[in-house]
Amino acid sequence: MLTPRCGENAVDVFNAADIKIFKTTNAPAKENIDAFIAGKLSLLDEIHAGFHSHGGKQCGVVLNKCLEGENPAENFCLERNIKILCRIPFDNELGMLNSNAKIAVRENEKYQAIFSSLLETVTKEVRHETIANP
Repeated sequence: MLTPRCGENAVDVFNAADIKIFKTTNAPAKENIDAFIAGKLSLLDEIHAGFHSHGGKQCGVVLNKCLEGENPAENFCLERNIKILCRIPFDNELGMLNSNAKIAVRENEKYQAIFSSLLETVTKEVRHETIANP
């Protein structure tokens, strides 16, 4: 996952990785949040374009804090054929568990199902990538 904490060599580290997972959000549509999401999507677009010019590596997105209704991040991914690995719904309980340094999958079966499914999806993608690009 690419985060601001990756440092100066984040792009090099990111390009060298065998699998890339992006986390994005569909927070309430306020102007400053829309600008933040647009910036993240712009970065994703740039990196996604780079994958195809550097060996055709695939990337996937985890949609985080999903709300009912239109999701600009999801539309962005669908328009560009970027695989959506998982949709994590906006959930106050999950946020509280995270804030309290709890491991959500140990606290609630609902989260166990969500994150186990994500792990299974990523595992399948990695196997496919290894077979397709040994």
